[in-house]
Amino acid sequence: MPEAELLEFIESSHNFSVNQILDYLDYIYEQAPPIDIGESIYDCCGTGGDAANTFNISTTTAIVAAAAGIKVCKNGGRSSSSTTGSVDVLEALGLNLGAKLETKLIGLEKYNLAFYSSNVSAELLAPIKQVCRKHKLTSFLSLLGPIASPVKLTGQIVGVGQENWFGTMVDLQTKLIERGLRQKAAVLISEFADGAKLDELSSASRSKIVLLNKEGSKEFQFDPKDFDLDDKKEDLQGGADHQANAQIILETLGHCEPLPSNPDPKIRTVALNVALLLYLQDQSQELSQYFQTVIEIISSGKALENFERFKGIV
Repeated sequence: MPEAELLEFIESSHNFSVNQILDYLDYIYEQAPPIDIGESIYDCCGTGGDAANTFNISTTTAIVAAAAGIKVCKNGGRSSSSTTGSVDVLEALGLNLGAKLETKLIGLEKYNLAFYSSNVSAELLAPIKQVCRKHKLTSFLSLLGPIASPVKLTGQIVGVGQENWFGTMVDLQTKLIERGLRQKAAVLISEFADGAKLDELSSASRSKIVLLNKEGSKEFQFDPKDFDLDDKKEDLQGGADHQANAQIILETLGHCEPLPSNPDPKIRTVALNVALLLYLQDQSQELSQYFQTVIEIISSGKALENFERFKGIV
């Protein structure tokens, strides 16, 4: 399809209905059904499209969550509208994302971590992704990509980068739960003091969160000031390229001195997102209690150690 026609299609895709997006998901799953690993598996990702240029929060969150005992199969792709996508930064960290399924399952069993990217969706949607990347555009792929996990999930957190995507993503996750492709999910959108949006929780932004399961939904608000956090958007900025963003992840994981009373904003932001994953998995504690637990896991060096061992087999 000529680029002009693709651009027109991309523009029209912003108005796609939930059912239209699910039609594309159905086609992807017809070609490659999601793998049922037979365990409780979680994912965390964002839609992008917020132009916030933060470091790779969800990728770092997945790494730390694995050290916290959650089995994470992180679904991701290359960047379309930001500096570095999850695939880009993971390659910069030295991971072989083309490893065989058997190898990935070993990593999941031993270290609670696996990174997946659907070859079917990548090939099927490559022309659209290329045009989006060239022109720094968003499209319906921002909504389709996060839900098209190659692995059957127990639960998923998805952050959206634009306000008009929030209700659509809630409806999509509701449909996935009805279909048995999830048991539970959380959808969130964050807003900085200047009004800019973010598709993650952070220590510098307020958030709206909807928790979903088979019984229904519950909405609540998150304000970092309730956790005595008051960081700035600038504290969360990413690097200029894939290598710089990979280094930020290693530095964040490597904050291994005794628990500081005032940890780095990036650590706090990652800890908030991991805490939400723990809360989605098991609401036996308050979000604030999970947050403190994760701060201790990062500061102990456990997250970095688990990741380095994981890298040794993939």
